Amino acid sequence: MLSSLPILASRWCLAFIATRFRMLSLVGYLLTGIMISPVTPGFLADVGFACQPDEIGVVLLTFGVGLYFSVGDLMAVRCIAVPSTIVQIALAVASGIATASFWGWSINVSLVFGLCISIASTVVLLRTPEAKGLLKSVNDQIVVGRFIVEGLVMVLVLILYEVLTQVHVARAARLFIAISDTFNIRKMVEIAKTLNSSIFVILRTHSEEEAEILRKKSLGTVFLDECELAHGMITHTQLHLRLHTKDVQEFSSGITQAIREGGT
Repeated sequence: MLSSLPILASRWCLAFIATRFRMLSLVGYLLTGIMISPVTPGFLADVGFACQPDEIGVVLLTFGVGLYFSVGDLMAVRCIAVPSTIVQIALAVASGIATASFWGWSINVSLVFGLCISIASTVVLLRTPEAKGLLKSVNDQIVVGRFIVEGLVMVLVLILYEVLTQVHVARAARLFIAISDTFNIRKMVEIAKTLNSSIFVILRTHSEEEAEILRKKSLGTVFLDECELAHGMITHTQLHLRLHTKDVQEFSSGITQAIREGGT
């Protein structure tokens, strides 16, 4: 609990400073997340703990949007809100897919990236007119109506995505996970094992400490770096396909050399 005090204190202080400069308190929360993240120097927070208040915050923000939901207001602006929202989501998803594909991402990841972009600032934008008391005009009702339509569309997308993900995992033979959050890794493995008890779980870690924690929890086969991962995957393929040891050793040497040359 004591380790969480710097996180909470930083949030409150930066949120207070942001409001003093007539900005949203969300700006202070955003700066706090940047300060305590693993990619910035200085204090490193417990990612597992930091994600829990964030989920509560998202719930509360979404609850704030629901307070302004009115079927009558939505129907009054449906001719503008519904078509414009669908077009905006389609354009955002298309641009996200194009950008992510240019980066070399897969089509599935690109689709998720585009969907995230299409609704990334919905709740944040709603806070601005709400703070200034500008939710009474027709234009603001149209904006709120668009936010509601975006929320309803994303609920449908999340339901379909969850179903498709479960079907994909249930039919998969192997699950490869390479994230640095041990808390979310445990949840992902538990869900995967529930859907498919025979799935082979591969965990690519980023540090010795993380690898030790995952090995103690027996969540799956743990590899620390790319070379160790390559050897492990090759060994698994050898056992699965019953390949000759000589062929596997030659292939393994080639893979290891390619990884080392790529790293240099």
